Amino acid sequence: MSLLSLADFTTDISREKCWVGAVLIQKLVTALLRDSLINGALNWDVIMYKAMAIVLIAALACRTGDVTKAKLDTQLLPYLCYNDVTMKLVNGNDITNIEAQFVIRNEKLHK
Repeated sequence: MSLLSLADFTTDISREKCWVGAVLIQKLVTALLRDSLINGALNWDVIMYKAMAIVLIAALACRTGDVTKAKLDTQLLPYLCYNDVTMKLVNGNDITNIEAQFVIRNEKLHK
């Protein structure tokens, strides 16, 4: 067994960053729902909340802490609120014509 020296450590990135894609999000949510269907769920509200949280965080390209409350948050509203989401139909009346605007006030480096 050898001792580590400072030369053994590096500040280089150990792996390439990879954005979460739509296919991975689909697999995560599908696995969550399939597991709940097969093994049962005590409360489907919790399962739907988890699925929507996964999709919302990926769609907004944010971190979990940007839209949820952490133990050490001291802000008045350190989470995504109902009033922070504005949705409207633009140029049509189909679901594909929905545009949304989100207010993320707890974004990293903007607290």
